[in-house]
Amino acid sequence: MLAFDAAGYVSFITASGATRNNSDWQSLHSGVLNVESQRVAYPLVAGGIVANDPVRIDLGLRAAEWGLSDAVAGPDGSFPLERGGPTVSADPSHDLHGKSEFLDSVGHMLLALQHAHLSPGVRTRMVVLAERLHRSALWMANSQDLRVTKIFKYRERAEWQIFGEVFNVLNSANLSGYENNLLAPGFGQ
Repeated sequence: MLAFDAAGYVSFITASGATRNNSDWQSLHSGVLNVESQRVAYPLVAGGIVANDPVRIDLGLRAAEWGLSDAVAGPDGSFPLERGGPTVSADPSHDLHGKSEFLDSVGHMLLALQHAHLSPGVRTRMVVLAERLHRSALWMANSQDLRVTKIFKYRERAEWQIFGEVFNVLNSANLSGYENNLLAPGFGQ
């Protein structure tokens, strides 16, 4: 079943690793960057392992690599341009949710790959992805925002999600983008 499901994602990934949802953002640097859609990395890799299909494994790795690249995740792993940026999102509930869904997918993908028989080239890519995943996970841990979700499944077709969110848990100042040079005309702004 997993190998069959993953087959549908193959056409969903562009040559660079971006999903079709993110291809406009990549080529035009306009539109909405939705890093959550990159979470197809895990089903592609898992399906590739099950079907012994290195092409699917490569596509899944490319999807994860694209999502964790400096152009997307930023140098600090904060995904600064995702859905309008970290503080400008039209829907604040998505600020961390989509990012955490993607990072969860990459973590599961790396766990699955650890137990597969792979080429040394794939192992090297896994090391780089693990470092980038760690960078983004550290950023999320320092963001002081919390979301707890409980999913209730009813048979196979329906599910209910109950969630709660808290922003700035420690009530500390999150200052960024201000001018701290005493000699600058915009000092303190």
